[in-house]
Amino acid sequence: MHELALCSRIVDAAREELQGYSGEPLRVYVVIGALHQIVPSFLQEAYRALTRDTVLEGTELVLRFIPVRVQCRRCEWEGEIAPPFFSCGACGGTAVDLCAGREFYLEKLTITEKECV
Repeated sequence: MHELALCSRIVDAAREELQGYSGEPLRVYVVIGALHQIVPSFLQEAYRALTRDTVLEGTELVLRFIPVRVQCRRCEWEGEIAPPFFSCGACGGTAVDLCAGREFYLEKLTITEKECV
């Protein structure tokens, strides 16, 4: 289950980003390319387990998946494809460059602001 290893990186990045903020985290937004072949329910479960008893416990993990996109070297068509077939959607050529689908990053965090009394 590679979701656990990937989720560990998400949690580490989010905790690092939260340093220096006084608010409480609400949501963690992550962008994931389709080539990572993530099972969302496995990633969500890993997130709950890894954030237990941390500042991130109870936060919502929001996932945004990026489809695989390629550009053909022959006809210059660019568009989405369905792996494992890496071929041009226009001419059928297999000489394509990957444009999207390998992403994996922490996009943003939402936190509450603490009121000053």
